[in-house]
Amino acid sequence: MTYNDLYTEENSNDFMILQMEYSNTELYKEIIAFMNVAFPLWNTFEGIGNCAPQFILSTIQNLDYIDELNDKTLALIYEDISSSYIDTLKFYQIEKNSRCLDMFSSFCFNNDLDTDEWSDYEYELKFQNYKQSLKSGIIYEF
Repeated sequence: MTYNDLYTEENSNDFMILQMEYSNTELYKEIIAFMNVAFPLWNTFEGIGNCAPQFILSTIQNLDYIDELNDKTLALIYEDISSSYIDTLKFYQIEKNSRCLDMFSSFCFNNDLDTDEWSDYEYELKFQNYKQSLKSGIIYEF
């Protein structure tokens, strides 16, 4: 499987909405800039990966009441985003481990790898190497 397989239709739709409706807004640009500085891996498989569009869209919608961006509102926004990101990341890590295992099983099946012949140690080593290969790729580019 490739990174393209990590996209879900819902998150792809959220990404399209972000690009078409919000990408030129000051709030969107501020959120993306903050995420890139505060959490550099946020839009990779290591971060929240394919959940990134949903996270950004819901953040914008939750902050819709803000009329003006100033130092005070930005400080509140950054605090809110940080807290939400940590919670989302915890949830995503659980989902990601399950997804990785499914992807690895699929990878083994598609490549005719007989995992029954592997020791538990071999399986775990190969699985961890597979997971490592996914970590650095950017899933969505904002």
